[in-house]
Amino acid sequence: CWKQPGIWATPPGPPSLPGILAMVLPVGVAFMVANEAQSFYAKGFQTASFAVVGIMITGAIIAAFHQAYDPAKDRSRDQATPAAADD
Repeated sequence: CWKQPGIWATPPGPPSLPGILAMVLPVGVAFMVANEAQSFYAKGFQTASFAVVGIMITGAIIAAFHQAYDPAKDRSRDQATPAAADD
């Protein structure tokens, strides 16, 4: 976890690894002999690892282009406020 001001956040990449691995592995892998299942686990882990790396790279790109809020550049204050309704 990393801490931002007032917010605890978890990157979505690493926690999604078991879910991706579960979707890639065949249902009957638990009933296979270790030698037979090894290739499925290796391929599944490789696919899940690439997915996590992709998620983390996407997050890094978003973070690189993210700009912090600057009240001095907020143009919504320059707009006229609507008149109050006369009920």
